[in-house]
Amino acid sequence: MRIIAGPPVKGDDFMFRNRELVLAKRSLLDGTSLLVKGWRRIGKSSLLVETHRQLSGERGATPLYLDVQELTTISEFFTAFLNALPQNKLQRLRALWDGARRMPGKLMDAIQRRIRSANAGGGGFEAGVEFEKDIKDYWEPLKASVETLAREHLDAGARIILLIDELPFFLENMFRKTGSVDDIRLVLATLRAWRNAGLAMAIAGSVSIEAFLEDLQIEGLVINDLTRVDLQPLGRDEATALVETLAKVAGLDDWTDTSTTALLDELPDHFPFFIQTAMNFLRAEARSTPEVIAEIFENQVHPQIFASFYQQFDERLERRFDGDLRGTAEAVLNEMARRANGKITNAEIKALCDATGQDPLKVTRRLELAEFIRTDLKASGYRLVQNLLRTWRQARGGA
Repeated sequence: MRIIAGPPVKGDDFMFRNRELVLAKRSLLDGTSLLVKGWRRIGKSSLLVETHRQLSGERGATPLYLDVQELTTISEFFTAFLNALPQNKLQRLRALWDGARRMPGKLMDAIQRRIRSANAGGGGFEAGVEFEKDIKDYWEPLKASVETLAREHLDAGARIILLIDELPFFLENMFRKTGSVDDIRLVLATLRAWRNAGLAMAIAGSVSIEAFLEDLQIEGLVINDLTRVDLQPLGRDEATALVETLAKVAGLDDWTDTSTTALLDELPDHFPFFIQTAMNFLRAEARSTPEVIAEIFENQVHPQIFASFYQQFDERLERRFDGDLRGTAEAVLNEMARRANGKITNAEIKALCDATGQDPLKVTRRLELAEFIRTDLKASGYRLVQNLLRTWRQARGGA
């Protein structure tokens, strides 16, 4: 195992998500599609990358991994999908296009050139207005050809599996570029049609896709067939094992149980990224006393973690809540942040909403969609999704 703070990990570097990994592999091989949810840096990309790696060794499986965070158009998305296909699958698609006789040869040739450009390291995504228009004009036969390919695999006892990382970012990018929801509807309907044809998917994103679609008044039916997988921070035992493993990798010979406790107590939540970041700084120090750990966190780790995550929370709050609704939502979050358990009852939420004239159901629904809170049935109310949200509200002066 290595100390890697940032990029997705796989193989020997992937630890402590075995339950989610087994769930993903078995579900996808059986045809059940997944929506992998969780805050950024919690390990969604690593789960998809490792799932792709392991599925590549499964007989009859053709896994395709797409990182679509930087894409902005339908033509870029379709080109990226084609570029991920093995050559024999791509040739079969071209044969389907030829047989259908529903697309002009110049478009098929243009697609092939885009793919060759991407394979040669040229990016392949400078499609241009004409190419984008052609892709949209002939989207139905392009979409249908992938459905046929998926069904052919099923008939042969095989399956194509698509792992899409950061799909919500791609959808937002398209909306910012055009201001229209038409392309978003087209992409989501296409993915739904492909799933219905037997192409299993795992879709991951740091942005709440449900909240995004609700804001744009797009029907949730396009994703209601996906099984939700919510990634959580590591448990204390898992976090302890990860810290001790990385301490050995870092060559910290003076590492003790006291060092582990000191490190974990500095973290609001046990995200693997947080632990990797801390161990990366400690490796450079070559010492691991509680005093050194506290200094590293104060000067290096906490500023990096909090700056990144607090900005994310601020942006989500600003984007998902307007006017008086935002004020009431913040009042609820602040009240929850004042409590050690981060919980609040339905009656307490109602009292806060009554004071501002807001509908409690609307407030809690928006907070849930923004992934700030989750239902707590035992307490007849809600709880904060992560401890980091408590420190965020405290830092903003609200708790």
